[in-house]
Amino acid sequence: MYLGFIITRDVKMPNRAHPTDAGIDFFCPEITDEFIQDIRKLEANKGLGLLSDKRGLLIKPGTNACIPSGVKIGIPYGYMGLFLNKSGVASKRDLIIGAQVIDTFYSGEVHIDIHNIGVQDQVIESGMKLAQMAVVPVLACSLTEVGDEEMLYDWMKQEEHRNEKGFGSSDDSSESN
Repeated sequence: MYLGFIITRDVKMPNRAHPTDAGIDFFCPEITDEFIQDIRKLEANKGLGLLSDKRGLLIKPGTNACIPSGVKIGIPYGYMGLFLNKSGVASKRDLIIGAQVIDTFYSGEVHIDIHNIGVQDQVIESGMKLAQMAVVPVLACSLTEVGDEEMLYDWMKQEEHRNEKGFGSSDDSSESN
């Protein structure tokens, strides 16, 4: 499968560092006056600062930055682009990805939502790897409202029903499900 893309800013081309990598790396564009103006227009960037020498974008702890990637990408029907953390960026710098899905037919520049979950200021510099995107198949299904829970689960055998406690409840030895 080939994905078409267009570079819209001065940015390193998205790529896989190794041919066997699952994710396609996305990078921070060059921090130009136009890039800074575009970032300031985004409401999600209230906590974002700019280093005085335009060397980088400052993300305060507990805030996020929605960074224009400089890339428009064509996601084929039946798939989505799913943005994921770069392991080194997440584990070493406490920067994780927020909003993650790029739908088929989205035609705008992709923005990368980065959250600083740490306790220290973090600086995003031009050319820095921000996130990776995996292309994931999506089953296009229609939703049908049913009358009650019995109808919702009637296709399952009674002994296959799960409880509704969730989050590790199957490890509870007092439960029979």
